[in-house]
Amino acid sequence: MTAQHSETTDVLVPLTEATDPDLVGTKAATLAALKAAGLPVPDGVVIPAGRDDVSTSALTEAIGRRGGGRAGRGAFVRGRRGPS
Repeated sequence: MTAQHSETTDVLVPLTEATDPDLVGTKAATLAALKAAGLPVPDGVVIPAGRDDVSTSALTEAIGRRGGGRAGRGAFVRGRRGPS
């Protein structure tokens, strides 16, 4: 993951890569750790913390590139800094 932010980069982080709570928020990082430990956590993606500038169309495009967007097919977590 790079520090560069644009509409097409860093829009979504796979939950399996969401290990940095400063980047993705505590909830997503905890879910990633639980999944890595073998607990039953659904696949999912995270919008990194601070990416409130991302448009709905960019999110839709990013989800489409990942083959997602179907209800019930994984988790979606929005990263947030601070207490949840």
